[in-house]
Amino acid sequence: MSTAELLAELDSFTACDVADALQKLSVLGFIPDISMYSPQWLDPTVKIIGPAFTVKMVKVDSENPPPTPKSSVHFVDQVPSGSVLFITAPSDCTNAVVGGLLATRAQVLGASGIVVNGRIRDLDELQEMGFPVFAKGQSCVGTGGRVVSAFNPAISSPRILVQGDMGIPMWVTNGDILVADLNGVVRIPQDQLEAVVDLCKRCQPIEAQCQRDIQNGHGFRETLAKYRP
Repeated sequence: MSTAELLAELDSFTACDVADALQKLSVLGFIPDISMYSPQWLDPTVKIIGPAFTVKMVKVDSENPPPTPKSSVHFVDQVPSGSVLFITAPSDCTNAVVGGLLATRAQVLGASGIVVNGRIRDLDELQEMGFPVFAKGQSCVGTGGRVVSAFNPAISSPRILVQGDMGIPMWVTNGDILVADLNGVVRIPQDQLEAVVDLCKRCQPIEAQCQRDIQNGHGFRETLAKYRP
């Protein structure tokens, strides 16, 4: 099955379904503390799925001067159509790394959405655009020379280290599949996509049967023992 076909199959499942499948495969995938801010806060009708286009932001200060020469190409101008722009910022940065203008450019280029392991701003603009944006938090302050992109269009987008489930370090690699909805954000390593889709397809009817039995008065432990031994 092609990647496009697998992504189409994946659209039937939630981020929770994907996280459960990854857990069964003993693969880290959940990226904690990131929530949907746009098009509306935790909109249940919105889900984005697509390959990650990764960008790492680094702090600029007296000990970390900006790189020279400055790249002639902005990272957002390189975002492929259908991808999910994934940006990470230093954990102690209180400024936003995504705002209305950058999101507009990503939307125009056909990105599926933006996931920010950091802060965003211009929420009114983002929501008015109807563009899916997920983030850890918000800010009124822009980048303002505080951070710069470590993206280098001459080579490739970086592999990004994030804190995964239970604080365990996890890499998000350019091209990994991101699934984001009101439940949160999950990444699927490229080589695990087919296995994840297969598990989701097998587990979904089991979950549905568990739901029916519990609604019909069966005990929780009894139901799980019957269908999920």
